[in-house]
Amino acid sequence: MRFGSAWASNLSHDHFELLNRVDAVSVNEPLPDPIPEAIAAIKASDQVKARALLEEVIAQDPDNDRAWQWMAIVVETAEEQRQCLHRALSINPNNKVAQEALERMAPPLISVVPAPPTVAIARPPSTALSESDQFLSRRSNAGSV
Repeated sequence: MRFGSAWASNLSHDHFELLNRVDAVSVNEPLPDPIPEAIAAIKASDQVKARALLEEVIAQDPDNDRAWQWMAIVVETAEEQRQCLHRALSINPNNKVAQEALERMAPPLISVVPAPPTVAIARPPSTALSESDQFLSRRSNAGSV
């Protein structure tokens, strides 16, 4: 089917205006935010879907600190979590959620207790010959016989 001027002339003026308004609204309205959908997927334990949604957000807006903050939940390793949280904080240093999450990830402070001093015990000199001394002693005794 061809849409030419004949098709357009068959539209009433009201229909044409309606199509123009709908088209203008859809172009000017911001796209829906997939972060709430990603959060719902996280709560439903669908990490794969959540990660895909968050990767989509980050691909479109690499400076979205909220996306990086939530991405820290769905990545696989603690190192990746730290990277995501650091990225969120580099974008928005006032992101309290990312700050608190990073602080919770920090390893607990280990109190270092000094080891007890070692005491050297002096041993009396041994009167027994070492194996090598015994071998040499036998060889020298055998040669003198």
